[in-house]
Amino acid sequence: MIVMPNMTSVRGVCVLLSCIVIAGCGSYDKDFALAAAQAPGAGQIEGAWVGRWRSDTSGHAGDLKAIVTRINPSEYHVRYQAKYKALWTATFEHETTLRGHFAGSTFHFEGDADLGWLYGRYDYSGYVTDDEFFSTYKAKDDRGTYKLRRPNAPLAPADPPPATDAAQ
Repeated sequence: MIVMPNMTSVRGVCVLLSCIVIAGCGSYDKDFALAAAQAPGAGQIEGAWVGRWRSDTSGHAGDLKAIVTRINPSEYHVRYQAKYKALWTATFEHETTLRGHFAGSTFHFEGDADLGWLYGRYDYSGYVTDDEFFSTYKAKDDRGTYKLRRPNAPLAPADPPPATDAAQ
């Protein structure tokens, strides 16, 4: 008798393997530290961001970091590092381009990315100000939000404290 694995199991194994590969790469942490050491100018959204993501579908949540780099006045390259903690802590890195426009000092964006056969199309929209980065996202099997702030900015009252590496 041949037993076929279900897609959830296959997906879980693929995520685990990709996280193991990604966990071995330390360049993100080094790049993040360099970006965090630079003070952003007024009206600039470039630099380091920290916060949390939350799935409205599953209720899962985790720490999130982002490094934003300006391409041109209407496009910004973003490197994300998200953590997911279940039985183990997994780290996932993703890159995308935010395309949008400034209205005053707020950058409004929307877009999509192809995350491959595992997750499919990922749509997102949101805004970035000097001190807040907010977005909603929707993927094949998930939807949720993420909210970030500058690394040295105080937490807003509604923000949960980010988990420390020692607690993970």
